[in-house]
Amino acid sequence: MDLVIKISDKCNFKCDFCSSNMIAANHNDLPLWKVTSYLVDHPQVRNIIVNGGDPLCIDPEWYWHLIGWLEETKRDINVSFTTNLWDFYKHPNKWEELFKDYVSVCTSFQYGNERKLATGEVFTEDMFVEIFKMFKERIGYKLKFIAVQNYKNASYALATVELAKRLGTTCRINPALKSGRTETPYPFHLMMRTWLDIIEGGLGEYEDNCKLLKDVWAGNDTECPFNSRCHDNDFGIKCMSPDGSVHLCPAIADDIMKGIDEAYVDGSGKKIPFSDILIKTECAMCKNFKICNSCKKRIMDIHSMGESYLNDHCTHMKAMIPRMEHLLCQ
Repeated sequence: MDLVIKISDKCNFKCDFCSSNMIAANHNDLPLWKVTSYLVDHPQVRNIIVNGGDPLCIDPEWYWHLIGWLEETKRDINVSFTTNLWDFYKHPNKWEELFKDYVSVCTSFQYGNERKLATGEVFTEDMFVEIFKMFKERIGYKLKFIAVQNYKNASYALATVELAKRLGTTCRINPALKSGRTETPYPFHLMMRTWLDIIEGGLGEYEDNCKLLKDVWAGNDTECPFNSRCHDNDFGIKCMSPDGSVHLCPAIADDIMKGIDEAYVDGSGKKIPFSDILIKTECAMCKNFKICNSCKKRIMDIHSMGESYLNDHCTHMKAMIPRMEHLLCQ
């Protein structure tokens, strides 16, 4: 099982699409004892993924105490960060030892004007490449990076993957979810079209979701965002929020912290288990079943947008099946 810890909702970026700085009026940091207590009660955890906010807004001593506890208790648990790396860029000596020997790192970048520093300045490709090269030089490996796709930046998708190819790494382009400043989710069928365009353009090996699509189409288990067993306590994922509460995933945790409770109800208002949530009851008869229904947050977003949005999703996804069969079976 993977444990995502949203260590804080503090962030030194102010991206237009993000939920950070939108969750709570007062910023709280996750107490270490709540993490270690959870690990004692859940020995099946194999990976800890730290995000936020941004993990580097917390003093590195917090992480050294966590590493010390893992070593003292002989826990075989990998620790990774998803971070914008801005504090590493400004203060590399502060983080270098931790990154070299104990923590793996994934970062983020996307084209357009929505990924911004706290000052409102746009985080540019030049800034990103400078951090990427600095990290490679000081830490020793090439970063993978995540991009969030929405209506405003969808035209940059191929450029994003071409950047990953040029840097000799891979990226992951995820559709914007209905969370934080993003009030309308990016339609999944449009994201699917983008992934298929990437594969058709010969760039699939540089975009990680394209690889996962081939696995899920073949019926294999995959990781987020195509992990239909994310609710499984042994195989799936859990997210601990800054207050120590535990939810199914980071996106759902954000919703619950803001008082949104769709995660537990169907269209009639009846509470149902996460494992039973589907886009439509007839989904089981569709070739897209495992793809469309693999993310519970995605299903919640689709239902929250109304029947017309839901039907539009199904119509477009079914129309793409021949193309998916051709590209995902190669």
